[in-house]
Amino acid sequence: MKFYTLVLFSANEIIDSDIEEMVRQRMEPFKLIEDDDLPYNENWKWDYYCLYEKEIMNDYGFGVSEFPYQLPESQYVVYPVSKMTSDHMTFAILTPSGDWFNGPYLLQDPDPLWPEKALNIVLGSRAVYGVYVYSHS
Repeated sequence: MKFYTLVLFSANEIIDSDIEEMVRQRMEPFKLIEDDDLPYNENWKWDYYCLYEKEIMNDYGFGVSEFPYQLPESQYVVYPVSKMTSDHMTFAILTPSGDWFNGPYLLQDPDPLWPEKALNIVLGSRAVYGVYVYSHS
Protein backbone atom coordinates (compact mmCIF):
# COMPACT_ATOMS: atom_id res chain seq x y z
CA MET A 1 0.00 0.00 0.00
CA LYS A 2 1.32 3.44 -0.91
CA PHE A 3 0.53 6.33 1.42
CA TYR A 4 1.88 9.58 2.81
CA THR A 5 3.26 10.05 6.29
CA LEU A 6 3.22 13.49 7.87
CA VAL A 7 6.38 13.51 10.01
CA LEU A 8 6.10 16.25 12.62
CA PHE A 9 8.92 18.22 14.22
CA SER A 10 8.85 20.55 17.19
CA ALA A 11 11.97 22.46 16.13
CA ASN A 12 11.34 26.15 15.52
CA GLU A 13 13.86 26.08 12.70
CA ILE A 14 14.25 23.35 10.14
CA ILE A 15 17.64 23.17 8.46
CA ASP A 16 17.15 21.75 5.00
CA SER A 17 20.41 19.81 4.97
CA ASP A 18 19.31 18.00 8.16
CA ILE A 19 15.79 17.02 7.07
CA GLU A 20 16.77 13.70 5.52
CA GLU A 21 18.50 12.54 8.69
CA MET A 22 15.74 13.92 10.92
CA VAL A 23 13.09 12.00 8.96
CA ARG A 24 15.24 8.83 8.95
CA GLN A 25 15.63 8.92 12.73
CA ARG A 26 11.91 9.44 13.26
CA MET A 27 10.85 6.74 10.78
CA GLU A 28 13.42 4.07 11.73
CA PRO A 29 11.53 2.55 14.72
CA PHE A 30 8.66 1.65 12.38
CA LYS A 31 10.68 -0.10 9.66
CA LEU A 32 9.78 -3.63 8.56
CA ILE A 33 12.77 -5.87 9.29
CA GLU A 34 13.03 -8.87 6.97
CA ASP A 35 16.36 -10.23 8.16
CA ASP A 36 16.36 -13.70 9.77
CA ASP A 37 19.25 -12.64 12.01
CA LEU A 38 17.30 -9.72 13.49
CA PRO A 39 14.18 -9.75 15.66
CA TYR A 40 10.86 -9.08 13.94
CA ASN A 41 9.58 -5.54 14.51
CA GLU A 42 5.96 -5.91 15.63
CA ASN A 43 5.47 -2.14 15.36
CA TRP A 44 6.41 -1.91 11.69
CA LYS A 45 4.44 0.48 9.51
CA TRP A 46 6.53 0.75 6.31
CA ASP A 47 9.01 -1.21 4.23
CA TYR A 48 10.35 1.77 2.29
CA TYR A 49 9.82 5.48 1.99
CA CYS A 50 11.05 8.30 -0.23
CA LEU A 51 11.65 11.85 0.83
CA TYR A 52 10.96 13.40 -2.56
CA GLU A 53 11.83 16.95 -3.51
CA LYS A 54 9.07 19.50 -4.17
CA GLU A 55 9.25 19.06 -7.95
CA ILE A 56 8.28 15.38 -7.66
CA MET A 57 5.76 15.91 -4.84
CA ASN A 58 4.06 18.57 -6.97
CA ASP A 59 3.11 15.78 -9.40
CA TYR A 60 1.50 13.91 -6.48
CA GLY A 61 -0.76 16.80 -5.44
CA PHE A 62 1.55 18.63 -3.05
CA GLY A 63 1.95 21.76 -5.15
CA VAL A 64 1.94 25.37 -4.03
CA SER A 65 -1.74 25.74 -4.93
CA GLU A 66 -2.68 22.95 -2.48
CA PHE A 67 0.01 23.84 0.08
CA PRO A 68 0.54 27.60 -0.29
CA TYR A 69 2.59 28.04 2.91
CA GLN A 70 5.41 25.61 2.08
CA LEU A 71 8.77 26.81 3.31
CA PRO A 72 10.20 28.33 0.13
CA GLU A 73 13.80 27.77 1.19
CA SER A 74 13.32 23.99 1.53
CA GLN A 75 13.69 21.53 -1.31
CA TYR A 76 11.10 19.32 0.45
CA VAL A 77 7.43 19.86 1.29
CA VAL A 78 7.82 21.36 4.76
CA TYR A 79 4.62 22.93 6.04
CA PRO A 80 3.93 24.99 9.18
CA VAL A 81 1.50 23.24 11.51
CA SER A 82 -0.16 26.59 12.24
CA LYS A 83 -1.33 26.72 8.60
CA MET A 84 -2.58 23.12 8.36
CA THR A 85 -6.22 22.23 7.84
CA SER A 86 -7.97 18.88 7.59
CA ASP A 87 -7.30 19.05 3.83
CA HIS A 88 -3.57 18.73 4.57
CA MET A 89 -3.90 15.51 6.55
CA THR A 90 -2.46 12.21 5.34
CA PHE A 91 -3.03 8.50 6.04
CA ALA A 92 -0.26 8.43 8.66
CA ILE A 93 0.90 10.92 11.29
CA LEU A 94 4.21 10.58 13.16
CA THR A 95 4.42 12.94 16.13
CA PRO A 96 7.52 14.54 17.69
CA SER A 97 7.12 12.19 20.67
CA GLY A 98 7.43 9.20 18.31
CA ASP A 99 3.78 8.13 18.28
CA TRP A 100 2.38 6.75 15.01
CA PHE A 101 -1.27 7.22 14.09
CA ASN A 102 -3.01 6.21 10.90
CA GLY A 103 -6.42 6.15 9.35
CA PRO A 104 -8.19 2.96 8.30
CA TYR A 105 -6.44 0.68 5.81
CA LEU A 106 -7.92 0.19 2.34
CA LEU A 107 -9.72 -3.05 3.24
CA GLN A 108 -11.25 -1.52 6.37
CA ASP A 109 -14.34 0.63 6.51
CA PRO A 110 -13.42 4.24 5.71
CA ASP A 111 -13.53 6.78 8.52
CA PRO A 112 -14.93 10.05 7.12
CA LEU A 113 -13.79 11.78 10.32
CA TRP A 114 -10.12 10.76 9.94
CA PRO A 115 -8.99 14.13 8.51
CA GLU A 116 -10.45 15.97 11.51
CA LYS A 117 -9.07 13.39 13.96
CA ALA A 118 -5.66 13.62 12.30
CA LEU A 119 -5.70 17.41 12.51
CA ASN A 120 -6.49 17.22 16.22
CA ILE A 121 -3.55 14.85 16.69
CA VAL A 122 -1.27 17.22 14.78
CA LEU A 123 -2.40 20.31 16.69
CA GLY A 124 -2.14 18.48 20.01
CA SER A 125 1.41 17.33 19.27
CA ARG A 126 2.91 20.82 19.75
CA ALA A 127 4.76 20.38 16.48
CA VAL A 128 5.88 23.42 14.54
CA TYR A 129 6.50 21.86 11.11
CA GLY A 130 5.46 18.78 9.20
CA VAL A 131 7.37 17.06 6.40
CA TYR A 132 5.39 15.02 3.87
CA VAL A 133 6.96 11.63 3.11
CA TYR A 134 5.93 9.14 0.40
CA SER A 135 5.68 5.74 2.12
CA HIS A 136 4.90 2.10 1.32
CA SER A 137 3.86 -0.91 3.37
